[in-house]
Amino acid sequence: MVVGDRAESNRRARGVVMFESMKSFGYKHTPWLLVAVAGCNAVLGIDEGEPLEEQSSSSSSSSSSSSSSSSSSSSSGSSSSSSSSGAMAICGDGILSGGEECDDGGMADGDDCSPTCKEQRVLSVSAGAWGTCAVLSGGRLKCWGRGSNGALGQGNTNTLGDGTGEMGGLLPAVYLHSVLTVLRVASWEQNCAMLENGSVKCWGFNNYGQLGLGDVMNRGDKMGQMGDLLPILDFGTSKIATSIASAGKTTCALLNDGTVKCWGLNDNGQLGQGDKMNRADNAGEMGENLPPINLGTGKTAKGISVGAFHVCALLNDNTVKCWGDGGALGRGDTVDRGDDLGEMGDALPTVDLGTGKSAKAIAVAGVYSCAILSDDTVKCWGYNGTGALGLGDANSRGDEPNEMGDNLPVVNLGTGKKAMALAAHGTRVCVILSDNTIKCWGLNGSGQLGLGDIDTRGDQALEMGDNLPVVDIGANNIPAAISIGQDHACVLLADHSVKCWGGNAEGQLGLGDMNNRGDQPLEMGDKLPTVKLFSDVW
Repeated sequence: MVVGDRAESNRRARGVVMFESMKSFGYKHTPWLLVAVAGCNAVLGIDEGEPLEEQSSSSSSSSSSSSSSSSSSSSSGSSSSSSSSGAMAICGDGILSGGEECDDGGMADGDDCSPTCKEQRVLSVSAGAWGTCAVLSGGRLKCWGRGSNGALGQGNTNTLGDGTGEMGGLLPAVYLHSVLTVLRVASWEQNCAMLENGSVKCWGFNNYGQLGLGDVMNRGDKMGQMGDLLPILDFGTSKIATSIASAGKTTCALLNDGTVKCWGLNDNGQLGQGDKMNRADNAGEMGENLPPINLGTGKTAKGISVGAFHVCALLNDNTVKCWGDGGALGRGDTVDRGDDLGEMGDALPTVDLGTGKSAKAIAVAGVYSCAILSDDTVKCWGYNGTGALGLGDANSRGDEPNEMGDNLPVVNLGTGKKAMALAAHGTRVCVILSDNTIKCWGLNGSGQLGLGDIDTRGDQALEMGDNLPVVDIGANNIPAAISIGQDHACVLLADHSVKCWGGNAEGQLGLGDMNNRGDQPLEMGDKLPTVKLFSDVW
C-alpha cells in the first residue's frame, strides 16, 4: 500500500489524475447514471477514476478531459445529439459540444474517448491479494480476479478475468450506491471504496471484522448484500474519510480531522489501541466507540499505509510513526508497539530517517516499510529475506540497534534517478522514477518484477542501481501510478489505461486467461496487453 505520489507538474503534463493523501489532482467526471441490481453480477464501475491510491488516497481535480480533442484520432464518422441549449452536438467532429464528455475527432474505439463521445478512463487502480479493482470515469468501480468471500462484490464467489468473455463491457460494475459515485478504492481480500461524500463501504472477507460492520460475516458473496443494502461505515459524529488503506486483515481510514481509525485484526497491536483486541468483529465497536489512534501532541496524519501486521502514518510535520509488528517499525528491536498501554502518543518515537531527512511518501508491506525522503531517495527497513529492502543482501534492518538513521543506506536506484512514487506489498517494492521509468525489486517467483524471468532482485550484490533493469511497459507509455498485490503489479498509464503483470492464477491480470506475465522473455512491453475495461479494444 502506498501513500504519496508523483510531482504535480508531471501529473498535469500528462493530464492524469494522481492520488495523494489528502489531495487530489484533476478529478473531473460527468454524472453517470448507473442502473444495476444488487447481486446481478453488476459491478459498480469504480476505476481509480482518479489514480487513487492511488497512491495513497485522494480526491481529484481534473485530468483535463474536458479538452476538446485528445490526439488519438481514428476513423472518421460522426453521430449527433441535441444539447440542453438546443445546439446540435456532433460526436466525432473534434469539437466538445453540449452532452459530450469528450470528442477526439474520430468514431473508432481504442482510446479514452468512446465512439459515442463518452469518457472511458481508468482513474486509479488498486492491486489486491488475488484480485484488482479500478475506478473508472463517472466514479464507477470494476473488480476482477478471485471472487471467493465476495471480494468482487457480485453477490457470488465467481472468479472473473480468468476466461474469455469476462472483461471489457461484459465485466459488471460493482454496485455500491444508487446515487453516490466512487472516488477511490483499497483492495486486498477485502475491498473498501470511498464514495464522493467521504463515506466508506467495505465488502469481501470479514473473518476478523475488517469490513467494519460489527460482525464477521462476509459481504458480497450472496444476493442482496451490495448497493444500498451494504451499510456505510460509522466513523463517529461528523467524521468522514479522506483516505482508506487495507491489507492483511486490517483496514484503516484517515479522517477529515487528520485522525486515524483502524479496525479488524489486532494480534500485533496494529490498531494502535494499547491492547490486542480485534475491533468491529462485534456490535458497538465502531463510531464513537472506536477511539482515534493517539499519534502524539499536535500530531495529525496526512497519509496512512497498512501492512499485514503493522501500520505507518505520514504525519503533518513530515515525520513517520509506525506501530504493530516490531520487526518492521525501525525501532532497533523486535518489540511490538501499540499492543500495550503507554506505547502510543508521545511515547511512540518517530522513525529515524537520517540527519535532516523527512518523508514525502510511505509504503508499508507485510513485514517491512519504505519511504520516499525529502531528497527523493528511498529508504526501507524491516524484514529482508527476499531483498525487498533493495540493499544487495538479505539482512534485515531496523530490528537491532544502530541500523536506522544515517546508518541505514538509501536504495541505489541508478545514476541520477530520483523516486517520484512508491508501492510495496508482499515481498517486493516498485518505484516510478523521475525519468518516467519503473524499477521493481524483491521476490519474483511469478514474474511480478516484470523483467522476463523469475530471478529475485535486491538480495545480492550488484543487482541494484544501474544493474537493475527498468520494467518495459511499452513504447511511449508513461506511468502515472503503480499498485502492487500479493504476486502481481499494475500500472496506470498516462493515457488512462492499465497494464498488469506477474501471477495470474486467479485472473487478477484481467487478460482472460490464467497465464502469468513477465516471468518469460517477450511478455512485457508492447506485447503486454492493456486491461480491457470498457470494450473489447479498450
